[in-house]
Amino acid sequence: MKEFSSIEALSTLDKLKLFNQQETLQKFINLNADILTYSSTKGNFEGADEASKFYRRNLRIFSNLNQIAVTEQDRILIISGAAHAAFLHEFIKRSPKYQLKETAEYLN
Repeated sequence: MKEFSSIEALSTLDKLKLFNQQETLQKFINLNADILTYSSTKGNFEGADEASKFYRRNLRIFSNLNQIAVTEQDRILIISGAAHAAFLHEFIKRSPKYQLKETAEYLN
């Protein structure tokens, strides 16, 4: 992923393109959850506990989505922060209820 200072110089469209690339989504998962599992004191799980809170929040967002009645003709647009989008992308692509469309298809 680009350096923060170079990201700020991007247009909104270019930021959306960057933040929705598969590589970037994976980095957001790593930065916002996986890395926390390395932070703890001996015999404790402080980082993992914090990561589980973030994961839980994303599962709840996905659960809320699953409570919406939809038909095969419906389309759903989710606007969220990049870290939540990264997790939701993973949940949705594994769900038999949804057909995930890559954001890049709409960012021409």
